[in-house]
Amino acid sequence: MINTMTQPIVRQPIFTNKEQVWAYKLKHKDELADQLLAECQEISNNKIALIDATNPLLRKLLADTPAPDLIAPVFKREQEYADDITELSKKLKRRGYRLAFENFVFQRKFLSLLPLIDMVKIDFAALTPELQKKIRTLADKFELKLLITDLASRDHYQQALEDEFEYFHGDFYTEPRYVSNKDIQVYSINYFQALEEINQEDVDVIKLAEIIKRDASLSYKLLTLINSAAFGIRSHVNSLNQAIMLLGLKEMRKWLNLIVIKEMASEKEAEVIRLALVRARFCELIATEKGDRLEQEKYFMTGLFSLLDVILKRRLKSLLAELPIHDIIKQAILDKEGVLSLVYQLILACEKADWSEVETLREEIGIEEEIIGEKYLESLKWCDEIMALNLAFQEEG
Repeated sequence: MINTMTQPIVRQPIFTNKEQVWAYKLKHKDELADQLLAECQEISNNKIALIDATNPLLRKLLADTPAPDLIAPVFKREQEYADDITELSKKLKRRGYRLAFENFVFQRKFLSLLPLIDMVKIDFAALTPELQKKIRTLADKFELKLLITDLASRDHYQQALEDEFEYFHGDFYTEPRYVSNKDIQVYSINYFQALEEINQEDVDVIKLAEIIKRDASLSYKLLTLINSAAFGIRSHVNSLNQAIMLLGLKEMRKWLNLIVIKEMASEKEAEVIRLALVRARFCELIATEKGDRLEQEKYFMTGLFSLLDVILKRRLKSLLAELPIHDIIKQAILDKEGVLSLVYQLILACEKADWSEVETLREEIGIEEEIIGEKYLESLKWCDEIMALNLAFQEEG
């Protein structure tokens, strides 16, 4: 269990030019060196973690050398460092760390760092043709990797691709790419029938079981998931009818929606699915924490369906209109209003590391700050377990 965090720490993906996750940027509210490093591998799902090089973090790295292959300290030019930055960099390099520099400026005291730095982070908004030319010259000379950050749209990402950056950070991957009706991928009719039936207010259990049984892959994945460690069920579940009876319709609705949406996503949407799962689990856990146990399922569904337009490349309003989802879920996602909205907005604020908005929403919801950090990280762990199970499905297939 992840339960040592007292303040929110969130992760944001960093992609390659193939839109595969290369690393995660870890963002936190305060200088949490001990807590960050204690859980770093789990937070970053064993990928490289880019962490701001605060003085407490640097002291910890130089003292303990934890997982140098998975941690990349990021120096900031505007920060005052307790020790000489060049000497710090030399010590860290000797211990095996990758080093990054944020928004590099061409001043003499920083130029001496170039042989020690592995990566330069550049804010998209600050990128000018002149700066790009200078950075590219230095990158070629010193074999620097170039990471461009804060790409807010697909257009920004496309421009960065054309400018031959190696790594990409920002919200661009959650921007929907709508396609014409004739270009929409044709999914198994069973998927939509399953979604429609499971989200009915009065589910016909026999009809639902028949729909699932028509798709061997869907049946197999649902039963495998239910029998996995994620559920902790002692007796083996052998049939769909048994699963429905054992879980109940609310739990079955949650898990079937999850599997069907994952089935309809392409490989490039893997991180979008991951984000939707984190949102779903976080909303559910906060609902439990604030005492809305009867509405847990609706909170979960709000997070899960919030990125459906990105996954299916169709407008969210029309997609949600086609499914018999409860109106308060639609209201929370589309209008950010209603009883589910505050918790949904809270996870959105966490994702952006908008700490002032997190604090405002936290007070309005009535939960403690440490609960947010604890439940967010619990959601990350749960999501990564589910996604790992999905990879096992693919390998077996």
